[in-house]
Amino acid sequence: MVRNVATIRQKRRGVWEVRVFFGRDERGKPVQTSRTVHGGKKDAEKEAAQLALKPVRSVGRRTVKDVLDAWREFKEPSWAPY
Repeated sequence: MVRNVATIRQKRRGVWEVRVFFGRDERGKPVQTSRTVHGGKKDAEKEAAQLALKPVRSVGRRTVKDVLDAWREFKEPSWAPY
């Protein structure tokens, strides 16, 4: 399992860029996300921690069947038996 790695850089006074690397997709391309944070360094660190905890979204093309199967798998445990 790849650990999510966050980097923080100051773009200018009071503006920070937070970037989180999640690993590589099936084609070997890096999967990452970034956010711009206005405020102090502590605000940027909080945002980095929140982004690093988010699950990785699937990268690449998915069919409607794939999406519906994932939705059903997620929702099925909460369905009533009737």
